[in-house]
Amino acid sequence: MLVRPSVSIVLPVRNRGALLRRCLDALVVQDYPLELTEIIVVDNDSSDDTPEVASRYDVMLLFEREIRSSYAARNRGIVHSSGEIIAFIDSDCIPARDWLTNLVAPFVDERIGAVAGTIDDAPPETICQELTARVQPFARSLRRGLKTLLTANAAVRRSALDAAGLFDECLPTGGDVDLAWRIQSNLHLEIAESAAAKVLHVHRACFADVFEQFHGYGTSEILLATIYGEGGGHVRQMLRQLRAIGTYVLSFGWRLVTSPLRREHRRRLAWPLFLLTVETGSVTGKLAGLLATRWYRRNPYANPRPIVRAALLPSDAS
Repeated sequence: MLVRPSVSIVLPVRNRGALLRRCLDALVVQDYPLELTEIIVVDNDSSDDTPEVASRYDVMLLFEREIRSSYAARNRGIVHSSGEIIAFIDSDCIPARDWLTNLVAPFVDERIGAVAGTIDDAPPETICQELTARVQPFARSLRRGLKTLLTANAAVRRSALDAAGLFDECLPTGGDVDLAWRIQSNLHLEIAESAAAKVLHVHRACFADVFEQFHGYGTSEILLATIYGEGGGHVRQMLRQLRAIGTYVLSFGWRLVTSPLRREHRRRLAWPLFLLTVETGSVTGKLAGLLATRWYRRNPYANPRPIVRAALLPSDAS
């Protein structure tokens, strides 16, 4: 049983100097014992002042320049870490002062291989951020009986990482979900949820960034389905999304025609446009995934490093 284990916080970052400052300001004042904590920032080939921002704090600053991937950056941090527990957070997240204490607490149970914290919405500064909060992009769900992890707020036991393997750094998206499934399927360890371990997530500020975000989500769905032999269930979902896209186009057109373009009407116009952005990003991401996998036939990002993936548990959950 681990009581007050040592913890390494691994934070990958690329070109997010301003956001990184807010995150580190909150990390260095955590109420977890300082002597049991190390913070590792891994710069993933930034071209702005991100490394300079990190160097102003009492952190270990590493660089991952060969592979431009947050999973590769996390792996580099893990390899250089010393903690019994590895905690993960993203640079666009601001942890509560008791975040780490609450995130680590469930590990007193040896059956727990990983812990997922709560991701709340940071106060919006743009309409886009306000609308993103409505669709709850970080809601976690079961997938065929298995829980997921989101590395914006999660912790994994080092022994579980050693046994299951690190992140598949060849994956462009979905690597955190893949790791969570391997921990549960291969090691038969549980993923606990700590509602009290809270971070605030700063959502994407503009529609183009939201499109990119949901495009990645769509691609990861197809990629994970290919890797785990689950192909075939997305076509009906995409047809429903296409019908929804048509509805959002009509709604936006109707509101545009009937609403004066005054400030108080911007949100009324923005909502269907935002939903159109979300669904279009998701559908195009899935189409890209289907093309890349040749309709679930191959993993185009095959990793030469051996990572054992077990079949998913049978369940009626999608």
